[in-house]
Amino acid sequence: MRAETRAHIQRVADKLGYRANPTVAKLMFQLRAIRTPRYEATIALINAAPDAAYLRTVATFRRWVEGASDRAAQLGFSIDTFWMQDPATRPARLMSIIESRGIQGLFLVGVQGGNRLPEAFAALWERLPAVVVGLRPEWPPVHFTSNDQYNTSLRCTRQILELGYRRPGLVLESMVDSLVDRKFSAAFHVATDHLPDADRIPVHSFDRTRPETFRKWFATHKPDVILTLHDEVRRWLEAAGFQVPDDVGLAHLDLGPSQQGWTGMNQISEQVGSAAMDLLTGQIHRNETGIPPFPKCVLIEGVWVEGETTRDQHARRTKPAMKKRRSSAASPSI
Repeated sequence: MRAETRAHIQRVADKLGYRANPTVAKLMFQLRAIRTPRYEATIALINAAPDAAYLRTVATFRRWVEGASDRAAQLGFSIDTFWMQDPATRPARLMSIIESRGIQGLFLVGVQGGNRLPEAFAALWERLPAVVVGLRPEWPPVHFTSNDQYNTSLRCTRQILELGYRRPGLVLESMVDSLVDRKFSAAFHVATDHLPDADRIPVHSFDRTRPETFRKWFATHKPDVILTLHDEVRRWLEAAGFQVPDDVGLAHLDLGPSQQGWTGMNQISEQVGSAAMDLLTGQIHRNETGIPPFPKCVLIEGVWVEGETTRDQHARRTKPAMKKRRSSAASPSI
């Protein structure tokens, strides 16, 4: 059904005073759930990232899309993918393609640049229901789903402290933290606020092109455990001769398949994508179009995973003191 037709039916229903019957709606949901889903409609998955490859190469983006695609298939929706920043795809051309294919909704992923989408494409979300996955969009104000990054950082830090670590440090790219309104660093500060001043370590702004700045921060503040989103931190530590977790613990704030064995938080990104698809298909079923008057936010909590990159410091301190290393043994330096 075309968007114009759905809008006309909705106007007629409103004029006649029609209201959905919750009992009938529940029955229809149950009927759909027990049968093989028939084709409902097509959804446009719009990659708003600056690079078309981001949906394949950025693990979190890829997991969002996988979760959304699986959920769409369960509900009977197919997906057509577009790259918003393709030089060959002008706004009017993209709108024409979407209309000609009878696409019913917009699934937007990879929003960056101040969490704003280009205003040149405004006709898309003004005519069709839309949802953004991953970040709170500053504009347009549409529904979105995300991992609860504040809870992810807060819980990870508190779990680390429960293991007995006393000097946790956060290593995080400033741009990434900014995209999520500083939720990672804010929660870290809250979780460590009770520590003695001497044990509260400033957040290090990660820069993969300047490992020397990390080495200087590490040597100055001597954290006993590091929370991070960046795998390079482990490689830098081990290259300098430090053993994980014997010399320093590590916890990852976004565990995925490539962080096998790490301690940290699994943001279950597939569920974030699935929840976004539920928001979008719900709008389609309710014939809702355009910018919603009250945007909805669905936050998915992460899951704590205790791996091999941390250890119970309480148990370690109760063990008999080990013999000192021979003086000739070289100590790691960074």
